[in-house]
Parts: sequence; C-alpha cells; structure tokens
Amino acid sequence: DPEPLRPGHPACELIGMVGETNGVAIEGTEAAREVIRRVRPILDQERQMLTSRDHQDATAVGKQTRKVYHEYQVRAFLQSLGSTLPPEMADEAAEGVDLGEPPRPFYAEAYAEMLDHLRFRRDMHREFAS
Repeated sequence: DPEPLRPGHPACELIGMVGETNGVAIEGTEAAREVIRRVRPILDQERQMLTSRDHQDATAVGKQTRKVYHEYQVRAFLQSLGSTLPPEMADEAAEGVDLGEPPRPFYAEAYAEMLDHLRFRRDMHREFAS
C-alpha cells in the first residue's frame, strides 16, 4: 500500500490548489476515492498509537513513555478536504470509519469536521437543485 497522504506529498500541493476558495473541487469520484483511501491510514495510525499497551499503561500511571506529536498541517489538510472533495462523496467518505464519540483524537476530530462540511455542501447542492 502507498504511504498515507500527508502535507509535503506533491499530491497535497495539487489538492491545496483546488478547493472552495478557488471555486474548484477534485473532479471525478475515482480521484476522490483515492484521496480518501490515502488519508484513512492517518486515522488508523492514530488509533493504534492510542490503543497500544505502552500508551495505555503509561496513561494509567500518569506517565508518558513517548511523546506524541500531532502535526497541525495534517489536521488542516484533513479539514480542507471538506472543501475539495465532491460533496456527493460524503456518505462514501464516512463509510466504514469509526471516529468514536467526542472528544475524539486529534486527527479523528479533523476527519469528522471534514465529513460535516461535505454533508453540508451535499445538502446545499440538493436544496438548490430542487
């Protein structure tokens, strides 16, 4: 499997050039599916880290054995996908993703915000079309 799509990857720069501010969205469901497929591992990696035995043991005794740094650029990129993915992809982007209940982990919260934005855009498109 290819690496997760993170800021610094050339595709992220292209994705950043499109979006609501430029009035353009990612064209085609296949391209959007690939973006979704490449960002989901970020959520999986975060979940694995948070559920690891070392992390849970350290948390239980009030220690942290390893510092965990979250990248704000990754969070911002995940959020920006709500403006760049086609709004009709909202349900597909949510399919099979367990984000848990709030408060969510750092990246899971950004993905939830992206889904909310996609759903809002989808609903607005449907309203204007009727």
